[in-house]
Amino acid sequence: MILLKPDELVPGQVVARDVFNPTMPQMILLRAGHSLTTRTIKALYRFRSEGVWVVDNDLAPVDALVPAEAERTLQELVIQSYGLWTAMEHGPAMDLPVKPFEVMVEEAMLLLRQMNLSLFPWVGNYSGETFFGAHGAHVCLLALAAYQKADRHFEDEFPGDASSRRIASLLGLSALLHDIGNLRVPRHLLMDLDTLKPHEMEEVRLHTEHGYKILHDTAGPHVALAALHHHQNYDGTGYPKRRSGEEERPLAGHRIPVLARMVSLVDTYVTLTSERPYADPVSSLCAVRLIRLKAGVLFDPTLAQALLDIIPAFLPGRRVKLSNGYQAVIVGFSPDRQDRPVVRTVKDPSGSWLLENRREDLALSIHEDISIVSYEGAPVQPIADDQPLPPVEGTPDAFSMGG
Repeated sequence: MILLKPDELVPGQVVARDVFNPTMPQMILLRAGHSLTTRTIKALYRFRSEGVWVVDNDLAPVDALVPAEAERTLQELVIQSYGLWTAMEHGPAMDLPVKPFEVMVEEAMLLLRQMNLSLFPWVGNYSGETFFGAHGAHVCLLALAAYQKADRHFEDEFPGDASSRRIASLLGLSALLHDIGNLRVPRHLLMDLDTLKPHEMEEVRLHTEHGYKILHDTAGPHVALAALHHHQNYDGTGYPKRRSGEEERPLAGHRIPVLARMVSLVDTYVTLTSERPYADPVSSLCAVRLIRLKAGVLFDPTLAQALLDIIPAFLPGRRVKLSNGYQAVIVGFSPDRQDRPVVRTVKDPSGSWLLENRREDLALSIHEDISIVSYEGAPVQPIADDQPLPPVEGTPDAFSMGG
């Protein structure tokens, strides 16, 4: 299959994966197997979406790299998360219903056990309007996937009788609920984070303390502390500046609870690659580079490496332009060179689609003379150490601050 923008679709192409309404994730716009018509293609222009997966038998390797079962489970988690969030946002104030979120964590853990994923080929691709409700589902699944690479890093902070499964359950719940305090922040502030005055941003930052209070007696202290400190940076910057009841001094390094360190890391990746109400997404390549650059500064370096081990800089099935002028699709990876993937050419330098018998596979780890010059339409350029970093959740002057 291949991911195409609406202006690349033509009648007769067959949809390979269900297409969801990005503003209502529970609504399926087109079912897999649907044959596109001029009318349905025109209708897709009304929806903001990263594109439509369509059948391309010559690109079958992509189907295996983006498993349909895993994608369905992620969508189900998004629907449940969005539904619960919407109900809590618009319903009467009450205790947090923890049980449905615990069930969602179990579903995510079951999926990861069954699929044994070695990479996580998704980014947040839902609409900005649904960001706050759907965000936690993506953070949950990715955090649990990264945990499989770094489970021993968590053991020191838990009693000796805490099983790996129990720690994973707490991590999944922390990831799902880390932003629950936003329910007590005025909605209009969350929708316009890039234009807030300092006192308004301070009100938004209180969401971590709101989350701690909501979660402490319902989900337990570990989950509550993850919500409180998921904007605390590894070098001691960020917020809040202290634990509840402790002396006022910044937390740093391993003094920050490990669940919060993991949630902070994954939250950053998912946020950067998501369309938010106040900011456009960056590419997975940019997000991966920034995490690598800030490992040991903003992020726990061990956890950052675990995340980078499962996130390819170039996502499978995405389009790249090569230095020889050809356009290609990511169809595979070299184990030790994820920045030099295997690609299959699909367009010649003039922009014409190649027939299947004219397409060529190139392992860029071998073809050192060919490089990727653009990814998903954006130029691929080195990132200097002193280059300004894009804001997370709207704060204009820091990489990891925000709501």
